[in-house]
Amino acid sequence: MNTIARLAYIAGFALLLNHCVTAPFRCPCTASLRQIPVEAGSQPRQGPAPARALDLTSLTDRFSCACSRRLTDAGKTVLPLNKADVTADCQALVEVNTGFFEPERFETAVIMLRNVASEVGANAVAIDTYEPGAASGRALQCSAAFIAARTPANEQNKIEEPPIQVRPGIVIVRPQRVAWQKCSNGQTDLGGFCQGQAAVARWEDALNYCRSLSLDGRTWRLPTFEELSGLIDATQRPDRPKIDPELFPNTRRNVYWTSTFFENQANVVRVVDFDSGAGYAYGLQNQGYVRCIADGL
Repeated sequence: MNTIARLAYIAGFALLLNHCVTAPFRCPCTASLRQIPVEAGSQPRQGPAPARALDLTSLTDRFSCACSRRLTDAGKTVLPLNKADVTADCQALVEVNTGFFEPERFETAVIMLRNVASEVGANAVAIDTYEPGAASGRALQCSAAFIAARTPANEQNKIEEPPIQVRPGIVIVRPQRVAWQKCSNGQTDLGGFCQGQAAVARWEDALNYCRSLSLDGRTWRLPTFEELSGLIDATQRPDRPKIDPELFPNTRRNVYWTSTFFENQANVVRVVDFDSGAGYAYGLQNQGYVRCIADGL
């Protein structure tokens, strides 16, 4: 190989390596681990020893990059738990998070945290925090009684929950493991109907409203474009909002904010128009309506 060809080879490989390191969605890395320190005077933890911190990225060969974990079903036996469901029957082994990979969906984040929890011998994982792009929690070792109480012995004994459940102020969608705010910002759920005038807000105010919302003891956020557009019901009559009126009564036939930026533009986000059923780019200087979402059942 002559000198020019050798230099071209090195430059090409360097470019590939740089892409592996900097590409925001380079491959499905899962979580990193951090040992939870033992408090002074406490008894040593039983069960598997916490794993060391794991390197999130590695080169499998000279020509491709891959992360140390992929989205497999390795953690399918690990029980996912909401933070509020963790009791004294469970012992924290290590803290986990989704590392450099930025999961846009809650389901993806759960798979990633379950996978890494399985690697340290955990039988459960608490999903402590989640926002589109990041999630964290704790790998847990729970008692057999705790796990058994939350795992059906067989499918015949399993109680099938309805896919959609309506409670005061919220709509739970079990397949997506999310809860929606039933009424728009400014309205109140009275007798199953959203009373009052929905309020418009600027995007930053919409973000803060959802973050500070106190409803059903949940942690709320502004939905992604994918999540909110999933509520569009194109079968509705032309004179009605393009959304199920029984689940989300008195929704405005107008634009609702999402947390998804439009093509990485700092001042433009994607919105969902429940009048036309379309989604499009919308400047942050405008105003829109707000419906929040919370993760977990």
